[in-house]
Amino acid sequence: MWSERGEIGYSMEINRTCPKKHELKLYNNPNKKCYKCNGCKEYGNNGMRYRCEDCNYDLHKDCMFSKPTTTHEIFKDFIFKFYEQPPPSKLYGKRTKRYCSACGKHIKCFIYHCPKKDLDLHSCFLNLKKEFQIGHVKFHLPETKSKCKFCNWIDLSEIEVWSYVSECSEYNFHVYCIMKIIVEEL
Repeated sequence: MWSERGEIGYSMEINRTCPKKHELKLYNNPNKKCYKCNGCKEYGNNGMRYRCEDCNYDLHKDCMFSKPTTTHEIFKDFIFKFYEQPPPSKLYGKRTKRYCSACGKHIKCFIYHCPKKDLDLHSCFLNLKKEFQIGHVKFHLPETKSKCKFCNWIDLSEIEVWSYVSECSEYNFHVYCIMKIIVEEL
């Protein structure tokens, strides 16, 4: 339902429940099996999540505790608003598909949207680290059109997607491909 502010599903930071209003409990699956989050519809890559056993309902931590507004480390000067459903496009005044600026995939439910930059993020990508290290190789997260070492594509979609690029520029991996590698390993 639209609020007076013109926003769908605007949320204060809340503890969510499953559709049957059961309390969700922190769940640790010792087998570390993948699960599909009912909030953002993306896979979780570890056993920690919020879960209703009765309803088989799971949420990532970031989907469980959504914030009305937030920022991202890469776009510190821009505000992202949380929506339970993707907001309508300002260009067309109707609902059009929205794609995650980090992974390039279609966003189906929970979304953080920055109207100023027209950026969209899955909840699970809101806290992507700007840098990380594997062994002696340090990776940075810029927006890039470099060829991914995993999929060999320059782009996953029509939008530019985020990639982790090694400091030496020899290794480049799309955020989506890193997730895919992790999910396949689990």
